[in-house]
Parts: sequence; C-alpha cells; structure tokens
Amino acid sequence: MILLTAWRDKQAADSYANTLTLPDGARLRSVRVIRDYGMHDRREAPQYYPDAPQPE
Repeated sequence: MILLTAWRDKQAADSYANTLTLPDGARLRSVRVIRDYGMHDRREAPQYYPDAPQPE
C-alpha cells in the first residue's frame, strides 16, 4: 500500500512522523518540492525555457 500525504512545513511533517507507528518492513519517505509549476503557469520554472502557449 502507498499513502501520500502533504504538510505545509517540515515541522508539521516531523510531528506526524514522530507519532507514527510503522509495521515491520514498512518505510517512511519524505520529499521536498522545491519548484512547483505547470505547463502554463511558469513562474517557478527554470527561466531558460519559454512559456508554453495557452489554448484559447
């Protein structure tokens, strides 16, 4: 089973991880999103890529 959850900051994620009881063999992984952008909203994208044209 895979469970994907999200928190606003590292402190909240750490608080959850400290209260979690995992069964034997289970793993807990953490990921930090540094950039968040999509095909049309390019504000946080690397600046050397041109904006994608938006459909009308």
